[in-house]
Amino acid sequence: MRIDAACLPTSAIDDCKQVIEENPGAAEVVLEINTSSGTRPLRLGESYRVQHTPTLRAELEHALAPVVAAVATG
Repeated sequence: MRIDAACLPTSAIDDCKQVIEENPGAAEVVLEINTSSGTRPLRLGESYRVQHTPTLRAELEHALAPVVAAVATG
């Protein structure tokens, strides 16, 4: 997922962490963060691996809705 760091509320981080913890698996999580110096990949550690499912993606999109919307329209 690509997100805008400037629009990222603290609550979104907590919400994402909870979603990730509730969906453990083998898949690596990588976020593309838009910053003032360009797009940067952020790879989460081993303890934040997930089972990639449509439900997981929907829950993450919901948690990041304001940020993902800002990137989509920006």
